[in-house]
Amino acid sequence: SDIDIFFDKKKIINLFKQNNILFSDTMSPDFLILSNYNFDGTNILWEKNNWNSLWQNYIDLNDQINITLPNSNNVNKVLLSSQDILNYNKININKILKYYELNNSIILTATKEYDYEEGKIFVNLLITLYEMKNQNLSNIYSSRISIEKLNNKNLLNDLTDISYNNIFKWWKNESITNFNKINNIICTFENPNINSIQKIKNLLSSISQIDKISLNTLSIKELELHISYFGELNELINILSLSDIEINFKLNKCFLNHGAV
Repeated sequence: SDIDIFFDKKKIINLFKQNNILFSDTMSPDFLILSNYNFDGTNILWEKNNWNSLWQNYIDLNDQINITLPNSNNVNKVLLSSQDILNYNKININKILKYYELNNSIILTATKEYDYEEGKIFVNLLITLYEMKNQNLSNIYSSRISIEKLNNKNLLNDLTDISYNNIFKWWKNESITNFNKINNIICTFENPNINSIQKIKNLLSSISQIDKISLNTLSIKELELHISYFGELNELINILSLSDIEINFKLNKCFLNHGAV
């Protein structure tokens, strides 16, 4: 027989926090997936047998990773080439991110190489995060995988599974916080309106590192929020940054900013 199980997410999260059990339920920002591979001497980015199409199966997974895939529009070919991916051409990566109205990209490259000493073929898999706001490139995962460990007939399928699992693991590690210490900060959100206040509140409330948000003061020009959070301030700044929320300090005063609000 079928059994329906119901649970209160908030109570479970509070249980984890009270017992200092590491967890993360923070949703990622939208990442534009850009995948380039070269297995036979030819770089494949926008061709019919491109890698991006295989990521379609991962869009609707009910987890914390939000991904966007390039469409089939020829504009993509004008904005970004394989060489741009291989050389991490930030100018053109910025162009395609602006075209999709996104701020972050996950760039994947895979190349075959023959190791003469070992007499084996390897696939070099590299996964890189690109953040447009600070034009920062950082490594998510890199590995030299023996082709013997992969299904040669479905090579890209295997590499997509490996890539997704490691992206998910990376995001979990980035968004986990120790819950044995709580701190407080008052931050100003400038030029508020009803819509922007609701958006910033929803964004902050979705982050498990934040315990409570309360209104400190409100005026036409600014909104002051009292934020109670777990862990250290640098941890909070990092996790907010991954969610496209910036904390800046001017004359020792905290300011919140979100580009999409």
